[in-house]
Amino acid sequence: MSNKIHFIFPCAIEAEKFINPDESKFEVNIGGVGLCEIGAFTAKLITEKRPKLIILAGIAGAYPSSGLAIGDCVIVEKERATDQGAFRDGVFTSLYAKDYHCPYVTLQNSLPIVSGSSVNGAASTMLSLNDEKVESMEGAAFFATCIALETPFLEVRSVSNYTTSTRGEWRIDIATERLSETLYKLIDEIKA
Repeated sequence: MSNKIHFIFPCAIEAEKFINPDESKFEVNIGGVGLCEIGAFTAKLITEKRPKLIILAGIAGAYPSSGLAIGDCVIVEKERATDQGAFRDGVFTSLYAKDYHCPYVTLQNSLPIVSGSSVNGAASTMLSLNDEKVESMEGAAFFATCIALETPFLEVRSVSNYTTSTRGEWRIDIATERLSETLYKLIDEIKA
């Protein structure tokens, strides 16, 4: 078993401001964008390295009703694979949505704890929402894999946009800066 915390970022731009000054304490990995990529990468990481904790970290879209601002960081406690279903007569019907819960959120206390929606297409505002505050493309697969392989995990997201925003309105620079700052604080909290 590895004593390191393993961070997984979906893509390199999300990780570029998170410099690892002490490789003996944690490891940074790029897992790939989307449910399939992150699920496969997470399973491989767990079986090869048996980490004590994995943290999925990246940017997210916030739903307009969430109350979250650009750059806000959150811990995701529940993920739902939201857009698995069928279009019938131009209307989407969710057929396979399942909630995945993270029992490890008590490892920290300083960030808001929210529910997330995992989608295959970003800005899926046509989907009906329950209590989800943020949207990403990886969370549900990450949760399902960690739960199945009995590995402690957390998901940290920084808001880069609203789900109603066009790609040109995304503030990835602000979100990744805040994400990096938050992850350093989180490491200190976990060690305490």
